[in-house]
Amino acid sequence: MNRILLLLDNPVNRKLLAEALRAHYEVVSATPNPAALDGEFDLGILDGLALTTLWEAVQARKKRAEPLFLPFLLITSRQDEGMATRHLWQTIDEVITAPIEQLELQARVASLLQTRRMAKEIARVALQESSHAVVILTRNGIVQFWNRAAERLFGWSEAEMLGQSLSVVQSDDPAGWEVLVSEPVANGAFTQREMWLTTKTNHRFIAEVSCTPLRV
Repeated sequence: MNRILLLLDNPVNRKLLAEALRAHYEVVSATPNPAALDGEFDLGILDGLALTTLWEAVQARKKRAEPLFLPFLLITSRQDEGMATRHLWQTIDEVITAPIEQLELQARVASLLQTRRMAKEIARVALQESSHAVVILTRNGIVQFWNRAAERLFGWSEAEMLGQSLSVVQSDDPAGWEVLVSEPVANGAFTQREMWLTTKTNHRFIAEVSCTPLRV
């Protein structure tokens, strides 16, 4: 289910909007603050006051999600339009002017989420066809994505590896492997080092392994 992040300054509007969307989406509601943008979500919705406060944080969050499309929708009143305009086109993908019609809201939200789904599918296909072995892990080190190059390199199929720990291919240095995988999550840094890895047939080889955090 798609997750929508509500960062409206007005708590009453935030509650009403959550009620309107909760039947179809997972809704996370929070007071406008940069930390709320660190979580995973598929669409962010703000009002004018929240955009004025968070526009730099929103830009940074969109940048971190690249090349994936992470949409933001602005709900604003006529009197707030001028206040939000100077930040609008760098951060916002759709605008709805209050009062909000339910049908328009649902249509705009569905359109933005469909565009995001298409962007994610394009990215998935590109990763699948990459000549490099690409593996995507959860924070706990569980395999979520295993491309064809990884299948050829290690010998395990995608079906065999999805939901499994990557420890089966780890080197003779478990501590170093743990640092390599956990550091990008902890501090957002790109890490790279040479490590000994193992294939399904127990063939050992040395490879350059790169890890980077993926925030979508």
